[in-house]
Amino acid sequence: MAREFANKGGIIGSNSHGSETSETFRVLKEAIAKRVETYTPKQKIDNHLFGLKVNMEFYIRENHPFLSTGDFIQEMITAFGVKKKTFAKYIDIEDSVLSSLLNDQRKINTDLAMKLGRISKADPVLWLGIQNKNELRKVESEIGSQYDKYSLEDLFKKAV
Repeated sequence: MAREFANKGGIIGSNSHGSETSETFRVLKEAIAKRVETYTPKQKIDNHLFGLKVNMEFYIRENHPFLSTGDFIQEMITAFGVKKKTFAKYIDIEDSVLSSLLNDQRKINTDLAMKLGRISKADPVLWLGIQNKNELRKVESEIGSQYDKYSLEDLFKKAV
């Protein structure tokens, strides 16, 4: 299932001024698209990876609809234009492991975060941060109320 990324195909920062339906925005978007047509394949990949990194940072900071690490890995594979099998082999994992990652049935480990970080030019902490955020969201939605009893105020009351 394809998931939507923040600002996918848009202009980073576009929500800060004016409307995305305005004539100014349309002209700016067309000018950027025309400029991108002149980029080399490597420049296009670098731009895509930059956008991916921004989306990863945004996802960790904001309350965004659920995206798995697999969604971000898939976006990276798409940017590279390589086959999943080729990508799996390159990062020294089985095709089935990649498939499990893409389907959110397996977690990334630090080794994989390092590899993904090097390839995507994004800090491995971002890769692990997405996974950790999702795990925390899951716990919060399933049993978050059991943690309501913990607070700084309550700790101070008990310390007195």
